[in-house]
Amino acid sequence: MANQKEQFDIFTNQLQQKKSCYLIHKYLKKIKDQIQHLSQAPQGQFSNQNKFKNFDIQYQLLIQNKT
Repeated sequence: MANQKEQFDIFTNQLQQKKSCYLIHKYLKKIKDQIQHLSQAPQGQFSNQNKFKNFDIQYQLLIQNKT
């Protein structure tokens, strides 16, 4: 009986981790979309696009590590 409970706890934990990863991915994508929208603003408003490129690289690395 303890073995089944242990397996269930492990399964529940894995499920929770996947849900967390999904939510993190979802919110990062939303942030990335907002940043891309800002980076397309006229040059006078947002001229420093290196920040956006750096964020994009970090985002891609994070996604590659999760899949």
